[in-house]
Amino acid sequence: MKILIADDDLTVPKVLVRLLKPYNFHCLVAKDGQEAWDIWQREKPRIVVTDLMMPLVNGLELCEKIRNHAAEDYTYVVMLSGKNESRDIVRGLEGGIDDYITKPVRLKEFEARIAIGARIVNLETELRKKYKDIKENYFQTIRMFNNLIEIFENDLGGHCRRVGETALNIARRHPDVSPDDYEIIETAGLFHDIGMIGLPAEVLLKSRRMRTNEESAMYRSHSELGEMILREISFLEPVARIVRFHHEQYNGRGFPDGLAGEDIPLFSRIISVASAYDNIIFRGKIKGDKVFQKMQMMSGYQLDPFIVNIMLEIHNENIAKNAKKNHAEISINDLEDGMILAEDIRRNSGALIMPAGTKLRFSGIDKLKKHLGLGSVPDTVLVEKISVN
Repeated sequence: MKILIADDDLTVPKVLVRLLKPYNFHCLVAKDGQEAWDIWQREKPRIVVTDLMMPLVNGLELCEKIRNHAAEDYTYVVMLSGKNESRDIVRGLEGGIDDYITKPVRLKEFEARIAIGARIVNLETELRKKYKDIKENYFQTIRMFNNLIEIFENDLGGHCRRVGETALNIARRHPDVSPDDYEIIETAGLFHDIGMIGLPAEVLLKSRRMRTNEESAMYRSHSELGEMILREISFLEPVARIVRFHHEQYNGRGFPDGLAGEDIPLFSRIISVASAYDNIIFRGKIKGDKVFQKMQMMSGYQLDPFIVNIMLEIHNENIAKNAKKNHAEISINDLEDGMILAEDIRRNSGALIMPAGTKLRFSGIDKLKKHLGLGSVPDTVLVEKISVN
């Protein structure tokens, strides 16, 4: 284990390094706070012993830098000081130090306190390892459930994967969602329809209007069934609650509990919007302006209007990204006969020169080059990739 000792009185580090030698610490020494900070960034020692009063950067400032730096491993900080008044000790503890030793250093006490620090660091390392194992088990469980949905119905599996991705995208833009909750929301999106695997295939294949009353009741049970399946695993209980309410509607006419408006948990409202959007795009095969019309029809009625607006922002961005995939940016000087414009070309004043969809001919290209020479149009234009040789 690496231990950094920082003190401008170099006799102190020499004594402490000699004292720690039998314990197999890898000791690093700094003569001031700035050097200590440079060494810490490079070597990431797990224990830092620092004098309070040092030139350039004092001990408290060094501790503050360490605490403010995002590091995977925790650093245990011990402060050395000739000041032993209560207010100085409290100030140090409030500043983020873990222990406080007054000078002159009593060597046996120092050994004992460093041993405590080493135990805490080792425990933190072990806890972090166990947390990683738990998280890996978490993702293994998620993958297992995803495989189960895929095996049951491939289209349903694809829908759930996309809803998970879309819900996460919405969550990252929602002002009331913490980054700590992103994983829960994405998982709820992945599992929101897991209750479907408990329903007969013929119920799922029928449209809503074609189902009998009994079949409709069976279908409406899938959110509760999904909650029941997920509650069997304790760490998925927060996800189970979201899944239960993902078919509640903003107007109170959803199921299973008839919740309305903001009585529906926020995360469930996010899943509802993501699922409705995916159904419009992939099951309804709806495209273009009709997507906006369909989502707006459900906004404030079935879906949370604020979240719908976020979804439509994402949809707009997706359209722009897809357009870029299908378009090529070409210098006006490199335009060729037969290329098709993918966007309007306008003068810097805004006046239209050529509309999108124009199939370029030599005369039109010459016209654009003249405008370019006058500095009245941009250097490049977008053309349909399909028209580029």
